[in-house]
Amino acid sequence: MGSGIAQVAARAGIKVTMCDVSEEFLRRGLDAIEKSLQRDVDKQRLTSDEKQQITARINSATDLDDLSNVDFVVEAVTEDLAANCDDLGEDPRRSQ
Repeated sequence: MGSGIAQVAARAGIKVTMCDVSEEFLRRGLDAIEKSLQRDVDKQRLTSDEKQQITARINSATDLDDLSNVDFVVEAVTEDLAANCDDLGEDPRRSQ
């Protein structure tokens, strides 16, 4: 789901930083975006140049500190309150 959100934002012209716990998960998300955009190129809904511009707007990170200068964060973590709070450095008792 997070990669879909990133793709829509990047396609709308927004610079995106996808953040995940490992490079492997980031690669999966980026591969899904690449595959989706390539389908649009193949169906002539998008040019190769447009695809390149979209993917150029997407950065990746495994460290939350890399998000310190972003304007907006969309959390797309599993629906597990403890996991979400852990990922965001929050106490789950405060978030209930």
